[in-house]
Amino acid sequence: MPVTSVSVYLSADRVGNNVLNQVSPEFVLNAWLTNHTKVAKSIHFAGDHYSGDWTTWPDELKKHLADRWETMVKWYGQGMPPPDPAPFPDPLQRDGECDEQWGNGFVVSNDHGRHVYLSHVANGLALEMTGKLPWSIVDYSSAHLRDLFSMDNWMELAPPDATIAGYVFEELMSPATPAHVMRFFTSNDLIGTSARETIARLFGWCKILIHWTAPDAHPYWGPDAPPIPSSMLIDGSNYTGTNPPTFGRYTMGCGGTCEFMKSVLRAVNIPVEDKTPPCGHVMPHFPTVNRTLSHGDDPYDRLGWITAFPGWPVPELKEYLITIDQWNAWFDPSIDPAVMINNVGKHMGEIAVKYQSDLLLDAYCEDTSAAADHASGQVFAALKTFYTLAELEAMQLWDKLAAKAAATSYCSSSVRQRVQDRH
Repeated sequence: MPVTSVSVYLSADRVGNNVLNQVSPEFVLNAWLTNHTKVAKSIHFAGDHYSGDWTTWPDELKKHLADRWETMVKWYGQGMPPPDPAPFPDPLQRDGECDEQWGNGFVVSNDHGRHVYLSHVANGLALEMTGKLPWSIVDYSSAHLRDLFSMDNWMELAPPDATIAGYVFEELMSPATPAHVMRFFTSNDLIGTSARETIARLFGWCKILIHWTAPDAHPYWGPDAPPIPSSMLIDGSNYTGTNPPTFGRYTMGCGGTCEFMKSVLRAVNIPVEDKTPPCGHVMPHFPTVNRTLSHGDDPYDRLGWITAFPGWPVPELKEYLITIDQWNAWFDPSIDPAVMINNVGKHMGEIAVKYQSDLLLDAYCEDTSAAADHASGQVFAALKTFYTLAELEAMQLWDKLAAKAAATSYCSSSVRQRVQDRH
């Protein structure tokens, strides 16, 4: 196939003319990786008969990667036309079983595991080399590149007791195809002008997620869960624990939301680290943009939801992210877990106070109707994990709630109903 079949879709600024002038798509990819050794060494494959980084791969394995890369370059270059590339079943199906301590006993065959891995790496390299995304991977640290491209970071060979030779997933989520994830990002306008803005937009989308009720995963995501298919959060699923089943986008709590973000952001070249401090809750870290969350459940924590009213500000989505320094101040291992637990979700409390959130306004209306004082009312009950009564009174919270409620007629039943309908 002539090189012009892909070179026209590549970014000269990202790739360089010396690479564009290679005689075939495979040579183009190989030349770029040879020029970017840090990236090449982060691409680590693990198989039954061979394991190693791209610089040591057999020619056949390099060819398999190049073929998938060429497919994705053309797909992006031609405007993502249907049908979407589908290199593996989505959701992934169980091919075999093993002891549940290994990837929850969910085994995919060697072929499926290889397809999943190579397709993901091919997609990441295609995004980089076409310039489809505003951010680049070339300045990422080796550790962050391994988060994106090393098979060891999310898949491993199934144990000897498996009913089929293959792979298990070390993560809670099984991946959707890269094309499925990119459709999700583009159709929901989630690709921003920077990685940080993209994370913030994804946070906003995640407000629609519904927290599951433990302990049985099967009514939410089917008999093979976990792992939970990322596509079932993207597209939704029917909860069969009710009659009739109830459609929704269900998440396995803070850990599930963290792993979902990790899975889909990996497909757009944004590494995510899941952190579990001694308090036991899970939070996603976005190390390349120095941001994180105060809790994996923050997106759908109604304490932080604010409806726009004329003349009253609402937070930008990026305000829901905190710096890693702030996270360390709240969750450093040296902090007493009994104190640390009160910092879980704290940033939603800060947002709620700053903008007089809908939940606080609802509580204020109820307290006013019941003639409750500050100490015994629902407003303080919603915030007492994070603030003392004296702190809230010093911030004049009740005066601000009164002003906003009066200006927006919030305590009228019609306004409160409209707000509830929006949520």
